[in-house]
Amino acid sequence: TCTTQALQQEINSINSRYGGKIKVNQNEAFYHPRSFENWFTTKEEMDAADRVKIKFTLTSGYDYHMIPAWIPPGEVVTLELPAGADGLQCELNSHTRQYGPGGYAQRLPNMIYKGLTFHAGENKFAWPYGANILFWYGGNVDPIDINISGVILCPYFYYGLHTDEEWEEDLVKRPGPFAIFDT
Repeated sequence: TCTTQALQQEINSINSRYGGKIKVNQNEAFYHPRSFENWFTTKEEMDAADRVKIKFTLTSGYDYHMIPAWIPPGEVVTLELPAGADGLQCELNSHTRQYGPGGYAQRLPNMIYKGLTFHAGENKFAWPYGANILFWYGGNVDPIDINISGVILCPYFYYGLHTDEEWEEDLVKRPGPFAIFDT
């Protein structure tokens, strides 16, 4: 059994190792042994899931953009930003809450990382817990297209855009362990 103090030391170590780093190599990355359990999935299921490259459009009219993809634990993903997009920020695992003693038994506390800042060009980052990504964008270039590769697609339904048939036949079957419903 892990004590609260030991767990907090581990969290502090992870945050100092990964915090703010946008030039991570795969040999520097690792996955937390409980990361898959946190997402109610298994390492085997996620190892079998395709890693893809997606293009996503951000507009300054919306402050927050949650992309329908998941960063696998301990794997480096690449984010490509166009010129003029310096300062794009994201929060990893924004939907989770920080739990202390007495929180959810299956969830590690402090899975969130806030304020990861990217620059135009190629950015490489990882997170040992796995993560969904929430971008904050209010930039000068509007809209911007970003490319992110090495991610796993998640179930995603946009009300008024997707049909029930699309959801049932495709979108719900995506392997990522986090579903997004948007309006």
